[in-house]
Amino acid sequence: MSIFNRKRIVVSAPRGFCKTKFWGFYYILYKVLLEGPKEVVIVGASQEMVERNIMSALKDELETNQDIIKDFGNQETKSWSKQELILANGSRILCLGAGARIRGIHPDIVILDDLETDKFAGSEVVQNDLIAWFTKGILGTLGTYGQLVLLGTIIHPKSFLARIMGQDPEIQKDYRGWFIKNYTSYNTLGESVWKEYYPTAFVKNLEQTLPTSVFQSEYMGNPVADEYRLFKPIYIKYYKELPSDLQYTITVDPALGVGKEHDYTGIVVMGVAKDGMCYIVDAQRCKLLPNDLIDKLMVLCDHYKPIALGIEEASLAKVLNRYLQEAFVKRRKWVRIIPLKQDNSSLGKSKHQRIWGLEPLFKNDRILINKNCVDLEVELLNYPGRYDDLLDALAYQLDIVKLVSAAMPKKGIVSPAVQGTAWEYILRNRKVINHRRRLAHRMWHKDVQVP
Repeated sequence: MSIFNRKRIVVSAPRGFCKTKFWGFYYILYKVLLEGPKEVVIVGASQEMVERNIMSALKDELETNQDIIKDFGNQETKSWSKQELILANGSRILCLGAGARIRGIHPDIVILDDLETDKFAGSEVVQNDLIAWFTKGILGTLGTYGQLVLLGTIIHPKSFLARIMGQDPEIQKDYRGWFIKNYTSYNTLGESVWKEYYPTAFVKNLEQTLPTSVFQSEYMGNPVADEYRLFKPIYIKYYKELPSDLQYTITVDPALGVGKEHDYTGIVVMGVAKDGMCYIVDAQRCKLLPNDLIDKLMVLCDHYKPIALGIEEASLAKVLNRYLQEAFVKRRKWVRIIPLKQDNSSLGKSKHQRIWGLEPLFKNDRILINKNCVDLEVELLNYPGRYDDLLDALAYQLDIVKLVSAAMPKKGIVSPAVQGTAWEYILRNRKVINHRRRLAHRMWHKDVQVP
């Protein structure tokens, strides 16, 4: 079924991407002129806004477009203003503000355009009033045959539009037959969805120059209000230089597929210094087949020379364990592979409990990140959000260090700054770890398992 034949249409799109121009201008002209007579009601956050942004443009177009006048005749009548346009063919276009009384009007089409403002989008009182007006006034007036077009940009995670996009049952019990679509600035290939007007380079420049939270909200339809953020923007700090004494670990949260329905594979490389500071030097979110994932891990291991590689156990047991071991033997290298168990995590049994455990480290500036780790920053600022694969891999970093340290002799002296932390035993036993790596490298030649 064509989208234009749907009775309930909900479209979220970035600002400036022509949603109002298309649905509130071209679509209305098509309906009232070619399929008229039609009665159309346009509703915005305020009536004045609709008059200024939509009604004035429709009025001017009907008055001055010679092609329209030639094909359809002069449509101007005595009822001809920015508040109401009654066309000569019997069509009527009326504008109202959100919450206005609509009973007594029987429109064929209702266009709801940018109903919410930044100031009140998260207000529970305002939202309850808007929902009551929408369910009783709008849906009740439209009935079965009237068409609803709801347009906007998601500006708050609990806004009216966000709840409709999420098919909130408190607003509508059954969304079958609804067309609901969130359009973002990028397509699945990472290119601009409207390259003719907004080239990909322009959108990428916006992403680099705007604060991450602003770009995600305005151009990706992925907002999280500050009061709902676990990781607030002020928690995220970048490092300028890396210390020379870092010990690296790599954690992987693999996805068992590369299709659209599968999650991403998250890979995080972290280094820790003598003073206990943690540095996230690399964070990659990707969809890879097992062989490609192993090749990527080999490259990372060659570059960072980690003391351990941790992979979520369920995925490891099914796919990667044997292949990783074979890959290390073939390359005559040894990196300790640690299976990470979800139910034995030191930060909690669930993924979200583990991620919540990272918050104090960011809040107290104990973790610094590479400014090029954009995907990780997006996940941090938008948690809980659509993606958390990198956050899950990052949360495992604390576990991998404890599991490595448990196998090491507990001797030596460390700085008081890291005593009692997950990094203590690794820093205490760096010589032991390096000795085991050299010993293991020799033993691989004999195909003997490292004790």
